[in-house]
Amino acid sequence: MLGRTLPLLLALCLWAFVELVAAHSAAAQSNVLTVWDFKSEEPLMKPYFARVIKEFEARHPGVLGTAVSAGEGPDVALLHGGEQALQFADAFVSLTTQVADLVPQLTGANNFQRKDGSYVGLPISVQGVIIYYNKDVYKSAGLDPDAPPLTWDDLAANCKVIAEHTRAACFGLGNKAGVGFAGTIDALMTGSWPLDVRNQFMARELGWTSKPVHEVFDKFQAMVSNKWIEPGANSYSPYTDLPRMFAGGRVANMLGLVSDAPNAWKNLEQLIGVGNVGAFMPVAVAVSPQQQSKRLAVSGGIGFGVTRWSAHKDLAIDYVKISADADSELVFMDSGGMPANTKVDTSRMTSPVAKQILGFLNCCAIPNRVQDTFLPEERQEMQRDGELVISGQISVDETLNRLQQARTAAKSHQSP
Repeated sequence: MLGRTLPLLLALCLWAFVELVAAHSAAAQSNVLTVWDFKSEEPLMKPYFARVIKEFEARHPGVLGTAVSAGEGPDVALLHGGEQALQFADAFVSLTTQVADLVPQLTGANNFQRKDGSYVGLPISVQGVIIYYNKDVYKSAGLDPDAPPLTWDDLAANCKVIAEHTRAACFGLGNKAGVGFAGTIDALMTGSWPLDVRNQFMARELGWTSKPVHEVFDKFQAMVSNKWIEPGANSYSPYTDLPRMFAGGRVANMLGLVSDAPNAWKNLEQLIGVGNVGAFMPVAVAVSPQQQSKRLAVSGGIGFGVTRWSAHKDLAIDYVKISADADSELVFMDSGGMPANTKVDTSRMTSPVAKQILGFLNCCAIPNRVQDTFLPEERQEMQRDGELVISGQISVDETLNRLQQARTAAKSHQSP
């Protein structure tokens, strides 16, 4: 049996094992492999973790144990890709030749990659922001449930019809902890910017107060001013409240994730039925959909890494590789995920909306979500300012000035 600590929020989990580096260097005396994660207690994810555990135990009988019985920190830990993983890179083994056979199969591995080319961990999922829509609400409004909006003008027209013919809000936004605001800004950036502008911003060569960024925030302000967003967004969780509102027909569209989350396709289908959920990419803003065809930004989502204090690194690396192999990833997909491993046989998938998202990934995906490159200071400022923008307490100019100040302060802290 794979024991683990009580389910932890990601930040708590990461900080816990970072702080325990020195204290748990005595792990060499233990004969168990300890794994920390923050997903295995989710009902949808249990089949995937059961498969990984079963395969690992078949190869290595008797080495998985509980954190309590081991009395030590983890050998393997689950983490998010991007800046959040790289903040803790020093706590993980550099994976290079040990995983060279598997890395070419993995989408999003770059989001776990250090500047020296080594990997902090291996992704098991791809993650991105997509918009789900309730087909019953579209039908009630007289809209074609199989023709979601492609452009900003399409979206505006749909929102007008929904307001006139239903009691639903056009958009539901779960902005607890700033999640909804950051995700919507990311989607608007992806739908608005050509690749060169997007790359400049992600490289921090384009400031928050620049014209392209201002135009994106103006669009969000328009969503607020036009009353597209369900009132109370700042108090709603994107993972619990928002899916229930969506299922109840209170909102026509909602921002969600493509993979392994309560606001992703699997849970939404379970709430309102297979075939009743649709999905569309962030709409094209100020350009035609053909000019801006790639509008689904994806990153390596979650993945396992090996802690550098582990006394069982070879076993831990094998666990990480099993977690990302094609057979495990097939179970992960059945559990509601979008697998990072491109060798997974997806022909058996029966979900219409999952197939739709896979189609977007094949035709129209671009690497890296903009929000994954936000500095921690920028992310914190986004959380504060987003709540104020949604509630009408702050202007776009003031928001962008604050974000630019956060970036400047972060850079000064990084200077030698």
